Amino acid sequence: MACSLKPCRVAPVGLAFARYKNDYGTEKFMKLHKQDPEDHHSSNKGSYLAACVHYSMIFGEPCTGNSYRRSWRAGKDNGKTYKITDENTKELQETADKIVGTKDLRM
Repeated sequence: MACSLKPCRVAPVGLAFARYKNDYGTEKFMKLHKQDPEDHHSSNKGSYLAACVHYSMIFGEPCTGNSYRRSWRAGKDNGKTYKITDENTKELQETADKIVGTKDLRM
């Protein structure tokens, strides 16, 4: 009901995935997805790209340069913490901004 009063917007996450594939190739694109054939969800990198697109759509500002870096722990028995590299973070943020576009398109 809330959407009936305002135009709704769609966060173009799928377009961002396609742009990433076009810009960085199939091998890097495949790393945006979990490698388990039974699980069709995004990997941590793919989830970060989706979050960047949503951030830009919600706040109406570019994601590039945002200081947040996704980190996670792998399993209970593995005490190692993983983090998306600065290079990957920059690629993902820039891809999101290329797709979301200018501030006029975000509003």
